[in-house]
Amino acid sequence: MGLRGSTLVIKFVFTLFIARFMGFEALGLYGLITASIIFAFVFLGMGFTHTLMRKAVTHSPAEITKDLWCYGRLMSVTYAVVFIGSFIVAWVIDEMFLVLCITFLALLEHINNHFYALLLNRSRILSGNILHFIRSGAWMVVFMVLSFVVPSLLSMENLLLWWLAGNVSAICGFLLFTKSWPWAFQPFDESLNSWFMKEFSVSKMAYAESIAFTTSTYIDRYLITLFLGLELTGVYVFFWSIGSALNNLITTGVIQFSRPKMVQSFKENSPDYRDIFRSCLKHTVLTTLCMGTIIGGVIYFVLPHINRPMILEWYPILWLVIIGCVFHMVFQVQKLVFYSQHRDDLTLKISLMLLILAVGFNVMFIPVMGVWGAGLAYMCVALLSIIIQYVYIKNLFTVRTV
Repeated sequence: MGLRGSTLVIKFVFTLFIARFMGFEALGLYGLITASIIFAFVFLGMGFTHTLMRKAVTHSPAEITKDLWCYGRLMSVTYAVVFIGSFIVAWVIDEMFLVLCITFLALLEHINNHFYALLLNRSRILSGNILHFIRSGAWMVVFMVLSFVVPSLLSMENLLLWWLAGNVSAICGFLLFTKSWPWAFQPFDESLNSWFMKEFSVSKMAYAESIAFTTSTYIDRYLITLFLGLELTGVYVFFWSIGSALNNLITTGVIQFSRPKMVQSFKENSPDYRDIFRSCLKHTVLTTLCMGTIIGGVIYFVLPHINRPMILEWYPILWLVIIGCVFHMVFQVQKLVFYSQHRDDLTLKISLMLLILAVGFNVMFIPVMGVWGAGLAYMCVALLSIIIQYVYIKNLFTVRTV
């Protein structure tokens, strides 16, 4: 919790840092790059994090490394194609360094996401979070400190280079933490195609759900860039980042403790199942409301020190984001019902509905209402997600009672 909390604080300070010293256009570009890397991981990962890392819970290190070698073969082919495409795009738009740097980042973040999930599923919680801190927080601290000493470092190119360094350090740390594992190359028992077909038949539903959910979450910043430009994208990313940090903190500090309890309770058909759900929902809503109110108030006194008058003009949007956060956290708690009852089909169905709603609301509101439209769309989608979930949850609880 200390490591995750520190990472969230550093990310928030880093957002303030970019807004203050690099400007909102740089922050908007940073937000687009971050979203692009997340999209790359989701689209190119094909849901294998969900399946391979779940198997790692019970498999031996030898079996795990064998699966990783197979997955590594697949990713080598995939990213070889991606790098060729990136090189062509970079040549056409004459941004070779920036495009290739982002592509390398996508690859390294992809690898590190798998390693992080693997360590958590192997009950190496501290090790996993140390590496997460290095690639998601420590490099930001180094970059900010050095930028004060050497102001010429304040460029997007240098920022990306330090981000790359953080990821490389995390990979080295993972190899150090798992040096006792049999990492030597192992002969493959089957062809790449047969291995892929076997694994993808298991992961395809999780893959489709992750694509739908990720797209519905990050589509707004691309539409803001399309309709309003990079500077206002930076303004929205600034406030959205505050809400995202709040969501991550509540998920880590409250919701994740109820997940195993609900899974176990459902498996044992325990009468405590509903009580666990209601208790988690109550604590989540109260904690989010309290922390959101405090953060919203504190930010008001922080904004003048950023020395960007535009951010004060858009400050009220933060309250739309915070309200949306409260709705979103209810959504995450209700999602535990489907998770604990192994109803991935319903999770996928709901995510597809939310994708349609997110695109529809953002396209409808942003051209007319500007950044206000993005905040309103976020709030509306989060509210409707609760209502849609509730319809299914009511039926699930009714069937369980009968």
